[in-house]
Amino acid sequence: MIPEKGSTRGTARATKHDKDTICRWLDIAGSHCQEVTDYFFQELELGQVQIDEIWSYIKKKEKKRD
Repeated sequence: MIPEKGSTRGTARATKHDKDTICRWLDIAGSHCQEVTDYFFQELELGQVQIDEIWSYIKKKEKKRD
C-alpha cells in the first residue's frame, strides 16, 4: 500500500495494525533490500544499472500479480 502512494497512517488504518508496527515492517523490508543489493554488488559483481534493472523487473512482476 505504501509504494502505491499510501501513507503510513493510512496503511495502519487499512490493515488494522499500529503505525509503529508498519514502521517496523518498513525498516525490516528496507534492511533486507539493502542486503540483497549489497549481495548483487559484492558477490555477483553487478553494476548499478544491472541492479536497477533487476529491481524494476521485480516491481513489474509484483504489479502483474495484483
